[in-house]
Amino acid sequence: MKNTFILTTLAALFLVSTSCQGAVTDKQMNVVFILADDLGYGALSCYGATGLATPACDRLAKEGMRFTDAHSPSAVCSPSRYAILTGRYTWRSWLKNWVLFEQHPLLIDTQRPTMGKLFQKAGYKTGCIGKWHLGWGTELNTDFSGEVKPGPLEVGLDSFFGVPHSHNSGKPHRVFMRDRRIVNLKPGLKYNSKEAMNEY
Repeated sequence: MKNTFILTTLAALFLVSTSCQGAVTDKQMNVVFILADDLGYGALSCYGATGLATPACDRLAKEGMRFTDAHSPSAVCSPSRYAILTGRYTWRSWLKNWVLFEQHPLLIDTQRPTMGKLFQKAGYKTGCIGKWHLGWGTELNTDFSGEVKPGPLEVGLDSFFGVPHSHNSGKPHRVFMRDRRIVNLKPGLKYNSKEAMNEY
């Protein structure tokens, strides 16, 4: 991996992966940011866990940077993701408590500075793999049948692959998306139709 910024989420992990291009020099470091839902400070052996071994995470810690005094902006996922990407408390947005639901629009104002936009400006290629859970579209009940925006690509990410909401979403939203579209949704099908859901 050369000159890359990565933020990850899988199931309960949030990953953004980025690779540098353009004016970035070889001296600029790759960045991988992994956000894991429900992962405590002592859950990794590199932080002292003894009940299980986490060799891959331990290697990342050894070859990268360990944080020993970090604080979560929230106890749940949507507000934490919002705060990390924007540097703001979520309650300064329209989400005053809890998390987003499938029918909610994009929580991040597309004009707002984000971590992704800052990395893009510095010459990095940015991306996110895993759980988004920050809303899509501009209205309630966004139609996911075709191209869906605004979403991750409008707030500073060059690419996205993952689940649009949470891993316990209802059947129509239990899908994977690549950039702005549901993966393998046949053209012309409504995303929440019986025929489409039989394909998922």
